[in-house]
Amino acid sequence: MYWLSVSVSDSMIVHIQDAKSLKQAWDTLVKMYNTNTQARKMQLKQELHNLQKNKMNINDYSTKVKNLADALASIGAPVDDEDLVAVTLNGLGKDYRQFHTSIAVRETFPNFQDLITLLISEEMKIVGTSNGGSQENAFYSNTNRGRGRGGKTSFRGQHGSSHGEHHQHEGQVHGGGRGNLGGRGS
Repeated sequence: MYWLSVSVSDSMIVHIQDAKSLKQAWDTLVKMYNTNTQARKMQLKQELHNLQKNKMNINDYSTKVKNLADALASIGAPVDDEDLVAVTLNGLGKDYRQFHTSIAVRETFPNFQDLITLLISEEMKIVGTSNGGSQENAFYSNTNRGRGRGGKTSFRGQHGSSHGEHHQHEGQVHGGGRGNLGGRGS
């Protein structure tokens, strides 16, 4: 009993001080440890499944995912690689929606390490386009170049006319066809 009492932390002594036998003390410690482990396992699983990238960079985000997975493994609840990939993808947010879809439709999922490599590359694209305007905006701004005839803003063709199409993107209106913002040309 002496060895057991000097081997446990002071906070656990309170739980075994009234034990009548070594077995009773041991069983109390096992029960306390298992209860704490189960609670910790549930807490870590919940943190892992609710983790969101938000404003973190991919390196910090993936490190946080990996640390939670390692903590679960250390208490006997390892997370398999496929689940790590799924959890990581689910926490990415709207900026990575297209990336998530492209991974989801693959025949085989990448492993966690390969996913992180792909995400770092995707992050570089996203950061690059946000600094110099998005690729999508560049596409829309070029769609009107050289179409139709002068005039500042006329929306002919907006409601089903065969002279073009009407695009609305992020609060900007771009007309296609006759009378839009573009100059002369094809």
